[in-house]
Amino acid sequence: MKKGLGFSIVALFALPGAALMPLAMLSEPNAPAGNARGGSGRVSGVPEEYQDVVWRAGHACDVVSPSLIAAQADHESAHTWDPQITSSAGVRGIAQFMPATWATHGHDGDGDGRADITNGADSIYSQGLYMCELAQNIDSWLASSVWSICVRVLFLLSVRWIGWQARRESLSR
Repeated sequence: MKKGLGFSIVALFALPGAALMPLAMLSEPNAPAGNARGGSGRVSGVPEEYQDVVWRAGHACDVVSPSLIAAQADHESAHTWDPQITSSAGVRGIAQFMPATWATHGHDGDGDGRADITNGADSIYSQGLYMCELAQNIDSWLASSVWSICVRVLFLLSVRWIGWQARRESLSR
């Protein structure tokens, strides 16, 4: 199985801001540490106060990158990078976590010993770890026999559908 396939599925179907993720993934495919920040040593478009945490979150596993974290955080925070931002649906912080999700997936990103949903560093770092966890779960699911059975069933159904369509077309002539 290709490395990171689960993350691609998460990026396309499960995470908010998914439209930006493929672009971020193409712009920086986990470049080596010496190149990923560019000549200036900065992640493009990220406020100075979040440079280091975006970098760390973007290297939490091999399926996320700093530019991916930056693109999602920028989108989720409505391009404000405001750690206090809250939507009408109740999601909070730069990474827009639901409080119930934060309760189980929130992490301390700035080393103060607390995981605070309205702390920008905590929100961004937790975003990276959560994305890694989701990708790992999906990769495990794809490798399981459940996935194998699902693919076989879908394949058989599609073959039957194609056969049925071909038969229908031949009878209508």
